[in-house]
Amino acid sequence: MNYVITQEHKRSLNNDGIVKLPGLLDQNLLGEISACFEWSVTHPGPIAKGPLEGENAFFVDNNNPAAQAMYQK
Repeated sequence: MNYVITQEHKRSLNNDGIVKLPGLLDQNLLGEISACFEWSVTHPGPIAKGPLEGENAFFVDNNNPAAQAMYQK
């Protein structure tokens, strides 16, 4: 896949801490990523943090030992 990162992308990341990269993920990869996220939410590791409701919802689950098999599919 060839995706061009523009100067505007870089400026957005630098200024806002976030960048939108439309078209970077195809539907198949997006589905796989979504499945991994849903798995992680339903199988949180011992140090998982984050509310999944509300305006400021987030989820962080670093180093979940059970996740390796799911993410290596």
